[in-house]
Amino acid sequence: MTRSLIALGSNIGASPSLFQDALKELETHGLMLEQMSSCHDTTPIGAAADGDRFLNAAAIVSSTHTPAQILEALQSVEHSFGRKRDVRWGSRTLDLDLLLHGDCVVDEPKLLVPHPALWYRRFVLSSAVEIAGSWNHPLLGESLQTLWQRLQERPVRLLVDETNLSFNLKDDVRQLDMPLEDGMALVELYSRIRRSDVSLLFGIVRLFPSTNEQPRLSHRHPRIGMREIPLFVDGPDDAHQQIAMLVGAILG
Repeated sequence: MTRSLIALGSNIGASPSLFQDALKELETHGLMLEQMSSCHDTTPIGAAADGDRFLNAAAIVSSTHTPAQILEALQSVEHSFGRKRDVRWGSRTLDLDLLLHGDCVVDEPKLLVPHPALWYRRFVLSSAVEIAGSWNHPLLGESLQTLWQRLQERPVRLLVDETNLSFNLKDDVRQLDMPLEDGMALVELYSRIRRSDVSLLFGIVRLFPSTNEQPRLSHRHPRIGMREIPLFVDGPDDAHQQIAMLVGAILG
């Protein structure tokens, strides 16, 4: 049996009982519940997330399944609860994500484990750290508790590398309509600050033009390293919007 860490989220009819019902249904797929975190009320992120506030939680389950089989079970339960995937970051009845599967690392077209956004999304880590704080991130080599503590440091420093784009950002990213000043988050362009002390950075945001293979809001890119976040953008406005969404996910 291998223990897996799963994230749960909803903002349509969200309630602790909804999550408990979903976990019971997961048990019919062979994913046995060991522990569930408390539920956290969080703010929707992104232009499409205009519904009610989100409820988030995390759970530890054990099974003999492969990560691919777990993904299939999660999507099956999502579907049975009325999940639709027509809008990214939009409202949803139930969202189930595989965050960790033991110390397993998976890099496949439809599945990345650990979840690539686990280390910087506050609404995910706030629940995960409750029940799996001692679990180790197999790529970063740090515990979830350590990753959670990094999210508390202020200011959050992000370096945006726009050198792969064929267009220029219209304004300095520091002018985004986000709490980027007063010790909350500092966002700088790579082209303007080439000697930034990397040790002080929370992470590096790499901007790439979106393609059919790497559409907007994709997670993967073969040239991405540790502490790097890829954003695939259509133009200056989209780049600013996605950076703002990212900062919102980090700050919570």
